[in-house]
Amino acid sequence: MTDKKTDMSKDERARSQSSVLTTPASKRVPPPDGATPQADKPKSGSRSVLAPAALVLALVAVGVSGALWQQHRQAQESQAELSARLSAQLAGSETAAGRSSAQIHNLLDRVQKQEARLETLQGQLGEASAIIRDLDEALRSMTDRGSELVLLNDVDHLVTIAQQQLQLGGNVRNAIVALESAQAQLARANRASLASLQQTLNGDLDRLRAAATIDIAAFSAQLEELAILLTEAPLIMPEKEGRKTADAPREPAREHPAPTVPPAAAEDGRWWEQAWDTTRTWSRDAWDSLRDDLGQFIEVRRVDDASALLMSPDQATRFRDNLRTRVMTAQLALMMRQPEIWQAETEAVVKAIEGRYDESSPMTRKALRMARHMADATIDAELPTVDNTLQALAALREEQTRGFGGAEPASSENTPPEAGSGANGTPDGQPEAGANGPADSAPEAQPETGPGQADEQLES
Repeated sequence: MTDKKTDMSKDERARSQSSVLTTPASKRVPPPDGATPQADKPKSGSRSVLAPAALVLALVAVGVSGALWQQHRQAQESQAELSARLSAQLAGSETAAGRSSAQIHNLLDRVQKQEARLETLQGQLGEASAIIRDLDEALRSMTDRGSELVLLNDVDHLVTIAQQQLQLGGNVRNAIVALESAQAQLARANRASLASLQQTLNGDLDRLRAAATIDIAAFSAQLEELAILLTEAPLIMPEKEGRKTADAPREPAREHPAPTVPPAAAEDGRWWEQAWDTTRTWSRDAWDSLRDDLGQFIEVRRVDDASALLMSPDQATRFRDNLRTRVMTAQLALMMRQPEIWQAETEAVVKAIEGRYDESSPMTRKALRMARHMADATIDAELPTVDNTLQALAALREEQTRGFGGAEPASSENTPPEAGSGANGTPDGQPEAGANGPADSAPEAQPETGPGQADEQLES
């Protein structure tokens, strides 16, 4: 704009100069009055000189004006072109800005929609998480209650087995094995709600370990050995004629060495000396044989019970069978913890050995010594019970009954008879997993002979 103003000012000045130079003479102002005409002559000469100069100046002014006008026109064209370009660029920018703003608006709408959807999904996720949490807690509660019920059934079964072993056979070892199995299951479960039960079980187990017990296996082995001795030991009156005791045979007849005669003496000796020696040897052997035979028929001893001498072989056989039956009865009394029967049977065996058996036999003396030792022994040692553990189990079942609302406890209350025993003291059925192992391991702890066999007969 400043260039345009400068060009316009230059054109105006050139026009003013050309108008001054081209003004006609008629329009010139006449000289004032009183001026002399002589003064006009030199001016006319100067006019002739100034006319070309004015023409040149006018041409120069016209050229300059044309150049200026041309520049002005070019400037206007360039300005118009620049304005058109700027307008086009501005229009394109506005269009692009419009498109960008439209895209931005679309993106903002999408972002808002996504935010709304995200908020909705977050709300749904929160609700789903709450539902899953509630379901997880409910499932955990049901699982804990169910597993705790199974664990209580297993422990109840094992404690019942221990109670049976104590009451029926007095087998403290098997009872300890069963309680240790229950203790191991409670330790693996590690539940705070069963801590009181575990403490009670530990107390009963400690009392069983500290209890004074009777070696049933040793007594059973001695009873079996006593039965064998009573079968083989000799009676006062032999069952068969000519029977000799195997453990105390009579002294055989002494053998006299035959007289040895040197060859030279045999050749030089007399025949009657040899005959005398042979006769003396024969007579000595005959006397020894006769003495031994007579000793079997005649024997002097003191017998308190005269009926022992009148026992026939059949009566002797029945007598031995009766004694073996008494020994078996004493063995059963030992396993069943019946001290009265034990005392009566062992005293009867001692009395029978003292009255009917040959006390000179080592087998009889050994049998009498064993029978007296058993008669003096007492088997009525009081054993601890597991009643405290059973009471703790009953209290936990009552608590579960209140927790389950009386629905499932009905079945749980029926489980102890199933895990318990029948009339013969044996388990009627096996409970859930975990009870078979300890139940099977209890009989394994029993000895192979004596009470172990009797316990297996009771459990079969």
